[in-house]
Amino acid sequence: MKRAIQSVLAAAGDLVFPAVCPSCRMHPASERGFLCEACRIELLNQIATIYCPRCGNTLGKHIPAPLSGCGLCPSPLPRFETIVRLCEYAPPMRRVIRNLKSYPSSAYKNTLADMLATSLAQRDVEFDAVLPVPMHIRRRLLRGSNHVEPLAAAVAKRIGATLDLSLVRTRNTPPQAHLPRTARLKNVKNAFHLRRPKRLENATVLLIDDVTTTGATGDECVRTLRRAGVGAVHFAVLAKTVHPSQREVEPAESST
Repeated sequence: MKRAIQSVLAAAGDLVFPAVCPSCRMHPASERGFLCEACRIELLNQIATIYCPRCGNTLGKHIPAPLSGCGLCPSPLPRFETIVRLCEYAPPMRRVIRNLKSYPSSAYKNTLADMLATSLAQRDVEFDAVLPVPMHIRRRLLRGSNHVEPLAAAVAKRIGATLDLSLVRTRNTPPQAHLPRTARLKNVKNAFHLRRPKRLENATVLLIDDVTTTGATGDECVRTLRRAGVGAVHFAVLAKTVHPSQREVEPAESST
């Protein structure tokens, strides 16, 4: 009911006021998306940033990004084969994701799905199924829906894969925001379950979430999937939280 009321109010607002960019909240949205032209260009520039395909941390312009990982990768490495991200969790994407959680919009979903599908095409991997990171039933009832599901459905349609909702969250874990990686891994351990695992036996799947910080939640989902007989699992997110210390920069040029 809460979600329905929010959607009605949002639609009514669009009839009275012109669509405003959710990032800067100053300029009208561009005809080519839900952001204004300036924020759209800024987001595209951020998406072009080089990052590690194993941990998702930002790399310097001329630092190699091998599939084996970078110097900032955690030990042990995450269980997913590769990670695909659009950008760091910073404006304008940060505000876009917050709006996506509160006011689901087809414009948000479709534009973000297009961006993810374009990034995924660069990996040249054929996926059998797309799975959203599940939300516990209690949290889902509180929010009204899992906003990652329609995004995963849109991505699945674009890459020609099947949307699969058989991964469920069986334990309502505390928030992970202020926990270190080791505590996050422990917090989500055994929190997921795969129903009807035979359908995904030896399959190559894509796991989708909105934001990742340490990769702990995605890693535990992959552990659950692999134990159930799934073949390879790749991870895709809209944004990766990156601390300044997690950016691998290029060494300074010698003055001699």
